Amino acid sequence: MFLKSCMLASVFRAAFGATGVPEVQQKHWPKVSNEVFITGRDTLFNSDELIRLSEEMLLYYTDAMKTQQLRDDYLELLNLCHRTYH
Repeated sequence: MFLKSCMLASVFRAAFGATGVPEVQQKHWPKVSNEVFITGRDTLFNSDELIRLSEEMLLYYTDAMKTQQLRDDYLELLNLCHRTYH
C-alpha cells in the first residue's frame, strides 16, 4: 500500500504543486488504531492498466531524480518511491 501512496502523492504534486500536511491528516492520523488497521493487498492492483501506470511512474521517478529538486524532501520522496518500484 505504501507503494500506491507514493505514486498517488507524486501524481498529486505534479498536477497541483506542493502542499503542506493536510489539516485533516494532522487531526485524524493520531486516531488511527494500529490494532485494527488493515492495508490493501497488492493483488488488488494487478490490472493491466495499473501495471502500465506503475511502469510509467518508475520512468517518471527515474527522470525526476536527474533534475534539481526545489526541496530535499522531494528528492527523498522520489528516491523512496523509486526504490519501492525497483
